Amino acid sequence: MEILHDPAPGRDTAQIGRRTTGTLVFAGCVCLLSLVVAAALVAIGLTGPLAALDVIFLGL
Repeated sequence: MEILHDPAPGRDTAQIGRRTTGTLVFAGCVCLLSLVVAAALVAIGLTGPLAALDVIFLGL
């Protein structure tokens, strides 16, 4: 059994260009922003219970 491969340049080939790079950079920024927002929400969510237990002092 013989397998032949003839890559044809054109529509059927995957090419990484400026659009792909821009999309990956945008997706990375969205993921980073999501992690920052999630961390902020966790910190805000823990502030109330920790202040109620006198673990932290808010100074209000």
